[in-house]
Amino acid sequence: MRVDLLNLMLADAGLAALCSDQMSWFERPQDGGVPAIVLHMISNVPSYTYQGESSRKFNRVQGNLYAKTDMEIVALVDAFKSALSGYRGTIGATSFKGIFIDGSREGVDPGKSDDEKLFVVSIDLRIHHKEI
Repeated sequence: MRVDLLNLMLADAGLAALCSDQMSWFERPQDGGVPAIVLHMISNVPSYTYQGESSRKFNRVQGNLYAKTDMEIVALVDAFKSALSGYRGTIGATSFKGIFIDGSREGVDPGKSDDEKLFVVSIDLRIHHKEI
C-alpha cells in the first residue's frame, strides 16, 4: 500500500508538479527541498471475519506538508486534497476502497533563521484498501 499510495500521488499532475521529487515515507532529508510531503503510518488495523483475518485493511496515514510560503502551502494542501480525498480505484497491487480526510492541523516550523522557516500542515487520512 505504501508504494501504491506514493504512485497515486505521483500520478496526479497537480501534486507532482509541486513536489514530485520530494514525496517520501518516514522523514524529509535535512537538505531536502520544499514543497515536500512526508507520510507516516499512524495505524494499520486488519479486518476480521469469522474465518480469520481478511484481505481488507484500514490504515491511518498522516501527511505532513511543508512549504516556504503561505501561498505555497495553500497550493500544496489543495493539490494533496484534490489528489486523495474520496479516491477509489486500483493502483499497482492495491485496491483503494476509499481515502478520506479525517482532520488537519496547521503550524510553522521556525527553523534556526527566517530563511529556514517552513509552513507545515498535517493532514490525517483514513484509507480503506485491499491487497490484490
